[in-house]
Amino acid sequence: MRPTSIRTLILVYLVSGFFGWGILQIWERPLSPWFTLVAFAFVIVFLLWRGREVRKLVAGKETSMTPLGAAQVLATAKAAALFAAILGGMGFSSVVEYWTLASSPLGRENVIYGLMVGASSIVVAIVSLVVERWCEIPPDDEGPASAAAAGA
Repeated sequence: MRPTSIRTLILVYLVSGFFGWGILQIWERPLSPWFTLVAFAFVIVFLLWRGREVRKLVAGKETSMTPLGAAQVLATAKAAALFAAILGGMGFSSVVEYWTLASSPLGRENVIYGLMVGASSIVVAIVSLVVERWCEIPPDDEGPASAAAAGA
């Protein structure tokens, strides 16, 4: 499995930001970020907690993590990075939409919420990428089979 590229995450941020801006043009109802912020906090804690166990497994230390569990943590980290980029793009799109209304209380609130969601999504994406790197298994240098597997 290839690592998630930062270029892909940036593209997802841009596409979802454009999509979110389009939705705000039609719907004109601001999104509530509180649930998103709480969910992001849970995702960060979960990824760091389980990612730490994966690091122990890769290092050969005592842990309850299994190889299947490590693969699940890797898949969760990849999904969290992409989903954070989607929600972050939507958050930043509300900043763009409401920036001109920032002098009003509702406009200012939406700009602040959009910035909070966008910034917290970047934190989730970074944590996800770090946990993804923790899931990498170092190549085994003990034989021709491992060299063939490393080249695949």
